[in-house]
Amino acid sequence: MMFMKAKIRDILIFVVVIAVVIAACVFYRSRSKFPYNDDFVNGNLPGNLYNSGYFCESEDLIYFSNPQDDYALYSMNRDGKQLTKLTTDYATYINADANHIYYIRNNTADSANTSLFRWGMNGLCRIAKSGGDPEILETDPCIYACLSGNYLYYLRYSEEDGTTLYKINIDGSDREEVLSASYILCDAVGKYIYYSGVEHDHNLYRFDTTTNTSSLIYTGNTYNPILSGDSIYFMDCD
Repeated sequence: MMFMKAKIRDILIFVVVIAVVIAACVFYRSRSKFPYNDDFVNGNLPGNLYNSGYFCESEDLIYFSNPQDDYALYSMNRDGKQLTKLTTDYATYINADANHIYYIRNNTADSANTSLFRWGMNGLCRIAKSGGDPEILETDPCIYACLSGNYLYYLRYSEEDGTTLYKINIDGSDREEVLSASYILCDAVGKYIYYSGVEHDHNLYRFDTTTNTSSLIYTGNTYNPILSGDSIYFMDCD
């Protein structure tokens, strides 16, 4: 009897180990096939993102939130032809890389409130450039999404912490808080993102996405900086 119990236990352990190995292999293969960006691609222009990111130009197409269709996500050629509807989501803060469109759904708006069940109405989403079902990367309410390399930076709201700066990998992994305040990081240029302070001052800072560290660029009362060439433009709040 004891021999049978030991044998059954060994079989169960073996089955569990095999299941874990198979799950790890499937996870590794799914991650290895995901089309990551090879460089620090930036998802949109800061001027667009500061103004809710309703438009995003990527390669030969323009992706936009269509006000004539409850702000659903569309694509079109630069000449305005080949209009294609990608999803019914009310899309804001649109970003793009070579393979996907990233956006914040804002389906809590009255014009998009067509569903009886109001689950998943706001959050950060990813969809293929060809369209299809969007994948939700962040279920909590968020705003000001900005793509830099293989990470999306955005403001996330929770009842416990309020509004803080988060980042998440474009494959949906590695979500973490970056800064414990509502810093708006829209001006991404290469691996750097330029932003204005909000906690202790309104100085101009540069955030290094490879080290998650910030450095002071300019002392003043600044807002909404935009790097253009060798100059940084911003609103002078004084």
